[in-house]
Amino acid sequence: MEITSIDKAGRLIIPARIRKKMHIDAETKFLVVQMGNKILLEKLDLSDLAQRLQDELKQVDVEKIAASVREEMNERARKDKPEIFAR
Repeated sequence: MEITSIDKAGRLIIPARIRKKMHIDAETKFLVVQMGNKILLEKLDLSDLAQRLQDELKQVDVEKIAASVREEMNERARKDKPEIFAR
């Protein structure tokens, strides 16, 4: 555990020892979550996140969802603007 501070620009200073150990550099992205009076920083590995999303989407029929959304929008349009569809 270490004590750190925030600079005048609102940036959190992560001690060098932790940056080195976690391979944190200027390009590293973080998820920031407020939990009461605590702040949780989670290092994001964007390539890992992309792979997880890709794996999860393999189980999803995107075309079926798109068709359902189109049909719902058409139904709403017919209901809200019947004069357009009466022609």
